[in-house]
Amino acid sequence: MKYDFDTEIAKKLDVNSAILFSNIQFWCAKNKANKKNYNDGRYWTYNSTEAFSELFQWLTKKQIRLCVEKLEENGYISTGNYNKSAYDRTKWYACNMVTKMVTSKCPNGQMEKPEESNQNAQIGEPIPYNKPDSKHIFYQDSEIGKKQFLKDWNEKRTKHMNQPSYASSLRGTEYIDAFKEHSIDKIKNAMVGLFKQKRMPEGMEKMRSTPKHFLKDNYIDDYALAFETTNANLYGTDAKPKNNYHTI
Repeated sequence: MKYDFDTEIAKKLDVNSAILFSNIQFWCAKNKANKKNYNDGRYWTYNSTEAFSELFQWLTKKQIRLCVEKLEENGYISTGNYNKSAYDRTKWYACNMVTKMVTSKCPNGQMEKPEESNQNAQIGEPIPYNKPDSKHIFYQDSEIGKKQFLKDWNEKRTKHMNQPSYASSLRGTEYIDAFKEHSIDKIKNAMVGLFKQKRMPEGMEKMRSTPKHFLKDNYIDDYALAFETTNANLYGTDAKPKNNYHTI
C-alpha cells in the first residue's frame, strides 16, 4: 500500500509522523466537507491508538503515541476529547495547518468522494453514549486506577493459582504505558494467561507472577495471546495444562 505525506514534516519530524498527519488531515477535510464533527469552531477526526495500529500495521502502539506527541508538540495538530461517554478515551484530532494532499483518495486506499462519506467509515468510532465498549475502557493513571488493577490482580491470582494474593503497590513506572495501551479486559485476560502457565521461563528459578514482571515490555501481549489460544505452556512445549481455560 502507498501513502502520501508531506516531505517537510518528514524532514522535521520523521516519515511515520508525516504519514499519520496526512491521515488526520484527510479525515478533518472530509468531515469539513460533510459538516461533521464540528466542535469549538473547528472540524475534528477521531481514532484510538489501537485503531491506528490496525491501519498502520508496521507501527507499534507506543510508536503511534510518540508520533502524536511529536505532531502536537510541534504545533501540527491539536488533541481533544468530545466523547459523550466518560468511559470513552478515544482521542480527537484537529489540524493546525494545511499541507498539500490528495483529496480524492482515502489514506487507507479506499476510493470515495467526500460527500459519500459516513462516520462509520472511520476507524475507531467513538463509543455510543448508552453502550460503552469494554475494549475502550482503561485503568486510569491515578491512585484509583492502580487500586483497581491491584484488586483485579489479587482476585485473578487467588482464583487461578489457588493461593491468596495481597499485592498492595505498583513499583516502577511500567504500569503507565500498560494502562494507556491495553484495555482492562485485555489486561485481565492476560492475567489469566500468566497465572495458568505450567512451566517456568528458561533461566528462571521460579515463575514471576508479580505485577512488575507482568507489566514490563510486551508481556501483556504475550500472556493475552496465551489466554486467547488456551496455551498454558507459553515457556515450553512439554507442559500439559491441568485444566481448561475459561472466559473470565
